[in-house]
Amino acid sequence: MSYRMTRLALVASATLGVFAVSSTARGEWSAESRGELGMESRVFQRDDDAGTKDENVAAAGRMQVDARNGDFRLRFRGFVRHDQTDRGRSAAFPEEAWAQWKGERFSLTVGWDMVTWTATEAFHPADVVNARYFDSNVENFEKIGEPLAQLRMKLGQGNISAYLMPYFTAPIFPSARSRLSFLPTGTTLGEARWLTRDGDVTSDRLGAQWAVNLQQTIGDADVSLHVLQNQDRYNPVVGLDPAKFELHPLFKPVTQIGGTYQQVIEGLIVKAEFAYRIYDRSVAKPSGTFVALDPRQLTENRDHGTAALGLEYSVSHDIGWESTFILEGQSVFAEGKGWNGNDRIRHELNIFQRDLMGGLRLAFQDAADSSLLLFAVVDLEDAEQMFANLGYNRRLGEEWSLKAGLRFFNLPPKNPDMPIGFERWHKANQLTLTLMRHF
Repeated sequence: MSYRMTRLALVASATLGVFAVSSTARGEWSAESRGELGMESRVFQRDDDAGTKDENVAAAGRMQVDARNGDFRLRFRGFVRHDQTDRGRSAAFPEEAWAQWKGERFSLTVGWDMVTWTATEAFHPADVVNARYFDSNVENFEKIGEPLAQLRMKLGQGNISAYLMPYFTAPIFPSARSRLSFLPTGTTLGEARWLTRDGDVTSDRLGAQWAVNLQQTIGDADVSLHVLQNQDRYNPVVGLDPAKFELHPLFKPVTQIGGTYQQVIEGLIVKAEFAYRIYDRSVAKPSGTFVALDPRQLTENRDHGTAALGLEYSVSHDIGWESTFILEGQSVFAEGKGWNGNDRIRHELNIFQRDLMGGLRLAFQDAADSSLLLFAVVDLEDAEQMFANLGYNRRLGEEWSLKAGLRFFNLPPKNPDMPIGFERWHKANQLTLTLMRHF
């Protein structure tokens, strides 16, 4: 998100919050607020690259204001992170900043919102509406609020929602010094470019995007189906502006058909999620401001499907603890013959192109809400490719909380002299510690 757009979003979002508070003062609205402010620290296993930053210390905060008056609601929730050690990692963006009217059968929401279409823990092929902040946890990158208008109607045992999204929100990439960058150290990306369905390359962020999502409860199962047409923010094409000699990400138009499924069967939670992505067939017209570094990404068929399946089972222990065992798998199916389809494209499209995740969540059920999460993700086609996570959360009294984590990445590149994409995360093992005060 550009600085200009970030400032506009935060000003507009803050206006909603101020309006809610001022209206409350006149006795017209009821309002409440909450937030958190604290410090995040992160230390990576040292490497030989002097250009990377192996230690990060950042101040982070989140503020939320809710106001209600009859059928009308306002919400503002924004997030900010300021990293003193790596200024390029600092960011500020709205998560939710909307006005909503909610009637008996219909509701209308206008503003920045977070759309969640997922059922699984680590793999989220259907959950792609919001742009992401990519310098975060790979299994669930932090979401950026999406400007939209949503009309929802109750239907059967659920609802149907229609979305109009008039603005192309760009993701926030890791800084040039980040150990989690997808590009060579020191490489900075300029502002986003967008490929229109007419084949034009533009920096204009206004355009029509839409979605329809149907959610229903069928017996004990919750299911959803959706159709989405937007700009793909997950697989950019990196290209060069010859005039300025700058690199820019280019995002292509895509249509997605997908859905989710979740059901409890005698204590076992069964989850499934799928998506099929169809890229627009328009060929990029010659442009003097963008030349793709890998032209194949603009010309070859990259349509693909992704399916994830998960199981969860919880066990209560005599000492009061509760263990939840998690097993999930995901596979990408690219266009081509046979089970593998186009193997190269599968690996380029998704770090979890054919992976299995096993995990354990241990809730200690104590006054501090202490919990432990351990999981590992392994590539089924190359067991050497894997990453693991150990996380611990607990409250410290009524106002403070502590999060500690340890992450291990083993993603050896096929070509050690030229790692590609997530291969640059090889040995980016990290220890994180977050202390937050809640108010």
